[in-house]
Amino acid sequence: MKTNAEIRRESWGRIKQGKWILRFFVVAVIFGGISEVVNRLMLRLYVDCGIQTWSTYLNSKIAAASQDLLYTMPSSSMALQMHIASLFSFFIAAIFSGITYVALASVNLKAARNVDEKWFSDALSNFARPFGLAWLFILVTVKILMWSLLFIVPGIVAAYRYSQVWNLKADNPGWSASKCIDESSRVMKGLKMQRFRLDISFLFWWVILLMFILTGLTGVFEGSSYMANMEICPKVVYSLLLLIGFIGIVLFSAWMLVARAVFYRAALESAKE
Repeated sequence: MKTNAEIRRESWGRIKQGKWILRFFVVAVIFGGISEVVNRLMLRLYVDCGIQTWSTYLNSKIAAASQDLLYTMPSSSMALQMHIASLFSFFIAAIFSGITYVALASVNLKAARNVDEKWFSDALSNFARPFGLAWLFILVTVKILMWSLLFIVPGIVAAYRYSQVWNLKADNPGWSASKCIDESSRVMKGLKMQRFRLDISFLFWWVILLMFILTGLTGVFEGSSYMANMEICPKVVYSLLLLIGFIGIVLFSAWMLVARAVFYRAALESAKE
């Protein structure tokens, strides 16, 4: 099994080519944008039809409480309607989450293997099997939540146990959800801590970049008195920090995801030995 240093070095070699950062960004924006549009259309449909979900009900209740207004409890029929609407919303979210996760896994695996052919068409092909991907997302989510009920640590362990399901599904589109879950458990046996350390190795840079973004957002939208005497307009400085932060987030997101794909390939080889 490769060391994490070797995995980071190999994945950085792919990222330095530049093309994989752009491809990761394109897929993330397209699939994330489609999910957001569908979500907004669904919420608009609920509003037009007078349908509430539990999330919209709770938001309305919080808003009413903040203004010292009374907010009645929903009737049994209204509660049933909110249950159905909430479950439907979760199912739609599961469909697009599954499609997005496998599409990103497909691109990241091609980056790890440095294969250019059909990188975009393979990502788009996941729209052809939405319900199988939704079922995989639901099963993994339920399993992690069930383990999390015991305590936080078992939930984290479960998340790493099933961390390879999307890579396995991208490599083996014909596999069932249970097959992907079982194979991920087998592949990750004895490697969960190494994968955890790999993720943690990116944490420092994430914190720095998030500080850049938060500082930039604060300065751009609120200004700051302690930079008022600078010759350069403070908002220009803050805008630069914000730009660096966002570019860095895209770069390190791509690097981390490709590193995970390289880890997956090494884990498969290790499992065969």
